[in-house]
Amino acid sequence: MENNDLHQFKEGEVIFREGEDSKAAYVLMDGHISLTKEGDKGPVTLALLHPGELFGEMSLLDEGPRSATARAIGEVQVRIIPRSEFLHALENEPATA
Repeated sequence: MENNDLHQFKEGEVIFREGEDSKAAYVLMDGHISLTKEGDKGPVTLALLHPGELFGEMSLLDEGPRSATARAIGEVQVRIIPRSEFLHALENEPATA
């Protein structure tokens, strides 16, 4: 992993928004992230992510827009995995799939 693949987010910062195009997946290295989806009465929490979890990969697989919003809870560090790297790993590393 290269240092330029790591990115810091502060409390409340959005990593990606529901409906956006997807160019990368992420691995949560430190901190916590909430995944939310817009509902009739506002955001609905889908999941609370912990270090080591992969997220944002579904839209890379189905090539659709982001299905949720990812937001930092406190200070967060993520590893950004570009689409090409992610798809290459799936094709060439059976354990990844």
